[in-house]
Order: sequence, then C-alpha cells, then structure tokens
Amino acid sequence: MLLPLSRSRLLEVFSTPASLAHNTDAFALLLVDFAQTYIGRLSAVVPLSVAHLLGSLSALAGRLIADLCVPVASQLLGDSSHNASGGGGGGGSGGGSDSGGVGVGHRVVLSAVDNCLVVSRALDKILEELQGDDDGDQPVSALRSVSYLVIGSGSIGRRHHANLTALGAESRLLPWRGLDLDTLELDAVTGLVVATATPIRLDVISIAARAGIPLYIEKPLVFRPEDLAEVKTLTKDIAAKSVLGLMMRYHPAIRYLQADPVDAYSARFVIGHDVRKWRENWVFADSYAAKPEGGGVLLDLCHELDMAHALYPDLALGAVDCIGHTDFPGVDFATEVSLSGAGRLATVAMDYLAPEGVRRLSLIGREDMVEIDLLSNRGQRWRRGVHENLSWQFERNDMFLDLMRDFMALAEGRTPSDTPLLPRLDRVWDSAALTAEAWQARNFRSTIEGGFA
Repeated sequence: MLLPLSRSRLLEVFSTPASLAHNTDAFALLLVDFAQTYIGRLSAVVPLSVAHLLGSLSALAGRLIADLCVPVASQLLGDSSHNASGGGGGGGSGGGSDSGGVGVGHRVVLSAVDNCLVVSRALDKILEELQGDDDGDQPVSALRSVSYLVIGSGSIGRRHHANLTALGAESRLLPWRGLDLDTLELDAVTGLVVATATPIRLDVISIAARAGIPLYIEKPLVFRPEDLAEVKTLTKDIAAKSVLGLMMRYHPAIRYLQADPVDAYSARFVIGHDVRKWRENWVFADSYAAKPEGGGVLLDLCHELDMAHALYPDLALGAVDCIGHTDFPGVDFATEVSLSGAGRLATVAMDYLAPEGVRRLSLIGREDMVEIDLLSNRGQRWRRGVHENLSWQFERNDMFLDLMRDFMALAEGRTPSDTPLLPRLDRVWDSAALTAEAWQARNFRSTIEGGFA
C-alpha cells in the first residue's frame, strides 16, 4: 500500500477506554494523513479527464474530518468517562459493553477504521491499474513533473506552497528577501505564485510574463491605476491562464448569491478586526500593512470591495472616507467606500479597530432581503414574505484550494471548474481598477492615537 494504513495501526491507540479519551486527536490526524496522502498520490497519476474528481475528493476529505471526527471525539470522551467511572453498576445503559467495557465510541472508531480501509484498498487498486497501463514500474513521483514556484514566504506564501503540495504538485517556496531575480531559473516552471508585498510585485510579474509563465498573483493586484496599466501590458499573453487571489469568490455564500441574486437597492459589506490580534508574534508596526505605500486596511481587506463588484458590477466609485493614525501617516485604519449605480447604493466598510472580528453583508431589495454573517457562515433570507435560514459547512482553506485547483488547470492547459466568478486575470481588470482607484481617492477625515506603535 502507498500508505502504511492497517487496522492494527489505527486501533493501537484505541485499545483501552482511557486511550480512547486521549487519542481522538491522533485519530483525526490519521484520517487527515490518509485523505491527503491518497489525494496527492491520485493527482500524480490520474488522467487529465478526471482531474476534477480530485477536487471532489479533497472537499469530501474536508467534510470527513469536520463531520466525523468531532462527533467521534465527543462520543469517545463520553463513553470513556462513563466506562471508567461506572464499571459495575449504577443504572445506566449496559454497564457490561463489548470489548472489555468499551462502549459505543469504540464501535464508531471501528466502523470509521473499516471504512477507511475499504477506500484504501479501492484506491490502491486504481493506482495499480493506472501505473500499469503505459508507465511500467515508473515511480509515482516521475509520472507528473509539474513544478510551481511560490515567491514570498510569509503566511500566505506558505499556505499556497502547502496547498500546491497537497494537490499533488511539485512546489518550491522562495523568500523574497535575498532573492536574485536575474539568476532565477524558470525553464521548468509551470506556474508562479506571487505572494510578496504589493509594492514589490511588478518585477516578479515582469520576469514571469516575459517567460510566458502563468501567474497566481495575491490581492491586491496593484494600488496605483498607472501600475495596473503596466500589468495589463506585461501580462497580455498570459492573462487568460493567470488568476488574481480573490478566493472569497469561492465562498459558498457568494456562490449562492451569484446564482440566486438579490435585486438590491441597498447593499452593505462590513469587515473588521483588531489587527494587533491577527497572529501571534506579529507586530503591526513592522508589517507591510503599516507602510504608507501599499499598506492600510483598504488594500489589506479589499475582498469585500471585490465581492461588491462581483455581485453588482454596475456599481461605480463614490466617496472614500478614512480614519488614520497619528503614528502612521498615510495609512488608513478604518475606511468606508461609497458605491452607486443602476438604482443601487452600496457601502463597503473595513477597519483594523473592531474589538472582535466582524464580517457580514446585507442586501435589501424591494421584495427580497438577505443578511449573512461570513464568519459563522449563517444567514437569513426573506423573499416575498417567506423566511429561509441559510448555512454552509466548509473550511476556510477550501476556498484557497478551489482557486489553486483552477489556477493549476489553467496553467497546465486543462479545463478549470465552471465557477462563474473564477478570478481569471483577464476578467478582473475592472475589480482591480476599482481597488486602485479607491486607494487613490482616500480622504482622511479623522485620526486616532496610540496603541499600535
């Protein structure tokens, strides 16, 4: 087997009631490892015609962890504590359960293990058949020599590198600091991910574009309209194979609203958080976000501006009002963007100041209204007097994976998903221009003091 997965291996940490209670995390990690290993192996050998199956497998793996491991963990904890304390007596249900006192939780684990083994054997058979067709004894790693380069080793660069690897690609992560672009080897590169700070991207884009290498460019694309014109010129031959990192277009709520739109006369998109709590061992004053050129909340949290444009592309830019900080001249800490057009008024509000994270949208039409919390992934819709509760189950990284999958398809000459809002570079110029124009139009109305230096 490609993965050393056996019933004894999976059960060895679940041999007693006590270990059931303490090893649920280990079980979850085994499931994750199982799913990721097989998805990676399959993506290395499957024909291109079934590449989209991998997307379904990845999504299924995510659901497996979310829907199986949490109930298993809670069940195991309940069963083990009952059996450990109850032993012989006390009323309850079946003090003398099977397998030496291990209860329902153990049976759930056994069932999950057996299901994993069934899938394991089926996938092994598929892999054997695929490898036996034309490739002889060629190792899996040699069957696919797709190479991707990720430039920028911050948190987002590391995420993209990990996702490329999980999707079966060969990926190399390079830090921007100390990188000599003149000596960069691009001959074997299929696609390049640009995950550097916004002000220093043009050189990387230029080199990749001249080599004809498709690009995954992190948002925002640029923050000056004149830079956008340069990027359009540089990428004219690769834009249809490149993407902009607008992964919120893959959020199931945005997909839902695109498929079943609200004819809104009022739209409001809000996002905010205390930026000082963003990550451990991270200092705002030392970050790209604190720089007047390319920093600030409007560029940092521009997904909401793109969502407004994606759902209502007829909206035009109005006023852009900001609150700055006395210690960081030219950096917006709270910004409200006004948009209007075709009988609609819209506002996009973003800030670095909210004591707790907030991310929601409100769309109000004459006969239809939607409120969605994008953090809890729940919402409500009222349409012609009928109320509907909305909810979506997914992991945040699913959006990054979906977009990366589409980028890989474009870069490799395959057909991407049928996502209508796929942020292919040649289709998002208007959205990128809206962000750059809004940044340039910022009007600092007030300032705050202290707390961020």
